Amino acid sequence: MRLRFIILIGILCLRATAQEYIMPMEIPSRISASFAELRANHFHSGIDLSTVGAINIPVRSTADGYVSRIKMATYGYGYALYVTHPDGNTTVYGHLNAFIPRIDKVLCDYQYDHKVFNCDIQLKSDVLPVKKGEIIAYSGNTGGSGGPHLHYEVRNTENEHPLNPLAFLPKIKDDVAPTIMGLKTYSVVNDGNRVEYNGEKYISIKPNTIATAPVGKVALGIHCTDFFQADGRPCGVTDIKLFKNDELIFHSHIDDIDFDITREINAHIDYSEWVSNKRFIQRSYIIPGNELTYYSGNGIINLSDKDTLNMRYEVSDFAGHTTKMKFRLTGKGNSNRKSNANKYHWDKTNIIDTLGISVLIPSKALYADDIIAVSKGKNSWTIGSINTPLQKAISITLPLPDSIDINKACIMSRDAKNNEVYVGGIVSENTITAKTTSLGQFFISTDNTAPKVFSRNSRTNLKRSNTIMIGVKDDKSDIAEWEVYIDGEWHPFEYDYKQSMVKARLERLRLDIGSHKLLAIITDGQGNAKRFEWSFSLVQ
Repeated sequence: MRLRFIILIGILCLRATAQEYIMPMEIPSRISASFAELRANHFHSGIDLSTVGAINIPVRSTADGYVSRIKMATYGYGYALYVTHPDGNTTVYGHLNAFIPRIDKVLCDYQYDHKVFNCDIQLKSDVLPVKKGEIIAYSGNTGGSGGPHLHYEVRNTENEHPLNPLAFLPKIKDDVAPTIMGLKTYSVVNDGNRVEYNGEKYISIKPNTIATAPVGKVALGIHCTDFFQADGRPCGVTDIKLFKNDELIFHSHIDDIDFDITREINAHIDYSEWVSNKRFIQRSYIIPGNELTYYSGNGIINLSDKDTLNMRYEVSDFAGHTTKMKFRLTGKGNSNRKSNANKYHWDKTNIIDTLGISVLIPSKALYADDIIAVSKGKNSWTIGSINTPLQKAISITLPLPDSIDINKACIMSRDAKNNEVYVGGIVSENTITAKTTSLGQFFISTDNTAPKVFSRNSRTNLKRSNTIMIGVKDDKSDIAEWEVYIDGEWHPFEYDYKQSMVKARLERLRLDIGSHKLLAIITDGQGNAKRFEWSFSLVQ
């Protein structure tokens, strides 16, 4: 009884705290991505609020506080503001297009002083105080955004763990319960702290579906999603419970995110299923290398050929909508269980030295024991499978051909769509070494071609409201560095990889009216540089 009272008080306090925050935009609130939604290599750390394709929607501070951090990045959150509040939380506003003048002045001064565009500025409480409801920025599509929207987070200021913003904001309409699409069965072999999985089978699930699995130790995974509105985009669920004959055997609940281990989403999901079929199957069991703290119960089922178990999944969203799915699990036949022989261990450092190459796999780079086979093609090596996830980077060393230009040599890989991906590398005598967080096919190439650079402005007479746009394109190692000088002085230009340009709004540049000469130096990942000169006039 006392525990229930404490929980009730906690819920009431949380709701009271929620009333202190306002929505960051005054447009109708529509969620386009939810907290802890499953993403490639990470959990989504906030909510995305749709701007219906528009940019420059005013963004407000959701509570009193001060701007504690301004971060500018080519990828990730792009233009981002962090506002720290007296209640122990910090709110984050990402993918912005612009800041209000007093914030932009602090940023611009820093950029000119340090001669950098991308930066991470930490500020004290007396520099940029803000009030609840005050406009602090304007929404955009910067960084790794796939379209215009506002990314919004609430973080615990002390440990920087994101919390579910829906617990702090006014209630947002959610009238749809989660959807359960399918499940997957797994045969499991335990050997100390190592586990092997085989015999997986995906099953589209309906009420009273009968799922079969080879007898022995069995585990399950669930394919599910949630919607806020029927016509909205798929989002993430908050709770997953698995019952066996009405006994709760596994529970997953995500209420905060630790950035240090968010990549362990690849242990939370069936990574191979994601790579092969783009289905997020959430495991209802814990593989050895999974250090996430979201779980209770181990989910392992001892299944005999005489069992017909009554199983039930209950999946809930943050609003409390719950979808229940009953099914039966029966044992049939034996799984093709293998021993742990010739496997590389997830909790030990592994070194592979074969076919002229060397691979160093640090301890806990793998999430479970696995076979990492190595084979050699005509001009490439295949190391393991792209279906095997890595928590840490591994180091690969390949031999250099005698005829190659070692100053421009690099390692390339191929992704799941067979696209070439630049890995890089450091040359040492007759080998090249690079770090990678993906397994698969690797080969050696060269990049001795400088980026293409050209003006994308249609005229040379520009106003303060205009943007200088320099087109940039590199066919292999991508743009690594960019510097732009006007009349011999450095100015803050950004690299927008989505639009293949280096650009700057003239209103942010310290330039006088009149004629100017621009010099841009664009360098790719292999050090190939291209100089570009252009003349323009700044007019009234």
